[in-house]
Amino acid sequence: FYKFIAFEKVHHATKLCEKEAKSIWTVRQFEPCWKGTICYVNPSENQCIKEKAVDKLKDQLDQVDELKITHAAIYKVPLLEDLPSDYGFLYHAFVVFHSSPQSRSGSWWSIEKTFRSLVAQRSKVKEEILDFRDGEKRWETPRGLPRVLIEDSSSMSLQDFLVFLQDSGELNHDYHGMNANCQDFAKKIFNKLALSMSAW
Repeated sequence: FYKFIAFEKVHHATKLCEKEAKSIWTVRQFEPCWKGTICYVNPSENQCIKEKAVDKLKDQLDQVDELKITHAAIYKVPLLEDLPSDYGFLYHAFVVFHSSPQSRSGSWWSIEKTFRSLVAQRSKVKEEILDFRDGEKRWETPRGLPRVLIEDSSSMSLQDFLVFLQDSGELNHDYHGMNANCQDFAKKIFNKLALSMSAW
């Protein structure tokens, strides 16, 4: 199913990281459009950075050396807003985690794989990265609210996580509906962050 057909919502809005056309649903033969970039969005500061390498992004982030990841979870939202409540495997998955320095309150992050790029978000307010992606609400109806699939504590430093992300070569892995999709990416990231031996 995923291998041949892609559902794509094209929004009539100026996103923080990209501009797209009028709002419609299109069903089309899947055409590779992977850009090999990571898009970093901080909605609280109206900030967007696009990079071809994670280490270049890391150099532009504040306090990376001080931050430790304390909790991680995989969330899911339906691929289509009007799917039944039990939408089975037809969902988009993304990872949400919390990082905190010892001296101050921390930040919430999300990271996910789309058809075009990796998208990483950071905010002091969890709802800004949980309910929104790239400045737009994920879905407008209660049925589309993110649901937790699995969660666990973590003790990984943010710096080590970014090194892992760079070394994993994810930016070189094109999106593929069967074996390199958002769910595969979320599973890989969560299993790296989770303390439990029985990860997802």
